[in-house]
Amino acid sequence: MRKALLFFTLFGMVCAAVCAQADDELQREIDRFRAAQRVWDGEGMERARAGFAAAAGRSPGAYMPLYWQSVSEFYLLLFYGLEDSDGYDPDKAKELLDQAEDSMKAAIEARPQEAECHAMLSSVYGFRIMLHPFSAVWNGPRVLSLQNDALENGPDNPRVLYIIGAGYFRAPRLFRNVDKARELIKKAQRIFEETPPGKDPARPDWGRAECSGLLGDIYLDAGNLQAARESYQKALQANPDYIPAREQLKELNNERKK
Repeated sequence: MRKALLFFTLFGMVCAAVCAQADDELQREIDRFRAAQRVWDGEGMERARAGFAAAAGRSPGAYMPLYWQSVSEFYLLLFYGLEDSDGYDPDKAKELLDQAEDSMKAAIEARPQEAECHAMLSSVYGFRIMLHPFSAVWNGPRVLSLQNDALENGPDNPRVLYIIGAGYFRAPRLFRNVDKARELIKKAQRIFEETPPGKDPARPDWGRAECSGLLGDIYLDAGNLQAARESYQKALQANPDYIPAREQLKELNNERKK
């Protein structure tokens, strides 16, 4: 009996040590990703993505590595897939789509009520439509279904609102809905402002600068320069290194001087 008790005690200690090490390794990759994402460093985000994939491989079915792998792939799709990104490379965006879809589906399977991965997966199908507009016939219903699931599970999650709003704004012209995009992104911005940044380094807290920056783009597109300027300033308050907002503000200020 004592030997059995000793065995289970030692076994528990070993398991606890292994779990703690795994948590530390995952946190290092989260920190790496956040540092790279903050300054729009594609290579750094790729390294973090590889680290998340390795962590997911060590812990099959575990949600958190899959979640962060999904986040890194979502940002890399923005990095490679948006024309105004310094890392614009449509071929790399195409290559990434299948892996991002698999990662996000695995995260949803691990935690079916997860809202953010539903929203991120909707953006994957949105990118497929951007690349091949005719695919809207079958990818469009997927986007709408995932958006509905995301809003049902996370109606007040600002990242969900931001991602879905971005989808409405960046969709091909035939499917674009700027009014809906502005409504969702303004709500996301308000929630971000009402929710102070988390102190827990593992807590999801991304999207603040991107949300305000995108709202600035919407206002700029509508010709509301003052509102655009204010939104870009809010983006820089969230992340002083956010290059798109800084460049747009510079252009707006130059226009004002003319």
